[in-house]
Amino acid sequence: MAAHVNTQSDTPPHGRALNLLRGLWISVALLYGLVFVIGLPPLIRQYNALTGIALQMGFQEWQTEDLRAALQATGLSVGAWTAMRLAAELLTTLGFVGLGLALFLRRSNDRIALFTSLFLVTFGIVSSNSISSLRVEYANLAGWLGLIVGLPWIGFYVFFYTFPDGRFVPRWTAVWGPIILLVFMASASSAESTPTWLIFGLLAMTFLSALFAQVYRYARVSNATQRAQARWVVFAIAVIALGELIGQGLLPVVFP
Repeated sequence: MAAHVNTQSDTPPHGRALNLLRGLWISVALLYGLVFVIGLPPLIRQYNALTGIALQMGFQEWQTEDLRAALQATGLSVGAWTAMRLAAELLTTLGFVGLGLALFLRRSNDRIALFTSLFLVTFGIVSSNSISSLRVEYANLAGWLGLIVGLPWIGFYVFFYTFPDGRFVPRWTAVWGPIILLVFMASASSAESTPTWLIFGLLAMTFLSALFAQVYRYARVSNATQRAQARWVVFAIAVIALGELIGQGLLPVVFP
């Protein structure tokens, strides 16, 4: 995707401003990387014990012993189940982080590229359950950890509302984006008491707004080069949306 993205901004930063942006990028990326590494041991413990985060992401209605019995009935050991879930998470995380680092190394002199690459790195890290496992073990830090998880989602929608020139198109997305993200973060902070259908509807609405923003830009605003870039973005939205809607919303409804 990086090879097809023209992220040049109208007024590229330089000098002290550019160094400040690069320093901010490195600081945020290191913070997320540190929290990710700290969260790996509790994540593995909870997976192996079939508690905490192991009973989320489609397993909310399960009890530890029921899940253990179900695994035994299929001939799958807890260790193998843990390895499979970790491998899937790490593969996704490394894909996002690798793409973000590549974009940073190639285009760190451009503010849109800096934003995009940081969004990719942080979004890839929070797409794993590493930070969420810390929220389970350290309830007193749940608010701060929830903020760390929520910020990349803000970046996700800002990216699709502003790609590729940094302007909010349509203009209402500049207001709608913060509103829907506040609602999303509020529901995430009380996920245990939030109905599944509400979370599913919220996810569907936010993804559709991102898709609409790119389609509108494609039809009304973009030039030929930007339209070629938009086709990659819409494809990315479709892939991510499908995975999130199935994993977070549809599967728990169909298989409660």
